[in-house]
Amino acid sequence: MNKETMFKFYELLCEIETSLIHILEIEMKNTHGPLWRKIFYVEGRTYLHDTISSFFRFASLNDIFSSYELRELRTLINIRNKICHMISISSEEFQTLKGCHSIVLQKGPRQHYIIK
Repeated sequence: MNKETMFKFYELLCEIETSLIHILEIEMKNTHGPLWRKIFYVEGRTYLHDTISSFFRFASLNDIFSSYELRELRTLINIRNKICHMISISSEEFQTLKGCHSIVLQKGPRQHYIIK
């Protein structure tokens, strides 16, 4: 696998992670206030598996993604590990990565995520 391909995978993954964290931060601040991390004992750094599980864990986040979309996002954890360890991913995994990228970017820019 060449560097350009790996860079593209990593770029998609980075945009997904950044967008998910942004959605999580904004929604939780809007719902629970700026100290939401202390209230729910959430540490400062959020890893992908923690971020995705938050959409299952917190009731205020349950309506953002459909159950199908959440299942797709959950598959990203293994794909992320492969990409970060520079292990080649299959074409099916790449399609999942692109699909998750589309799902997350559709949710991210909505007016819903502006801090109140």
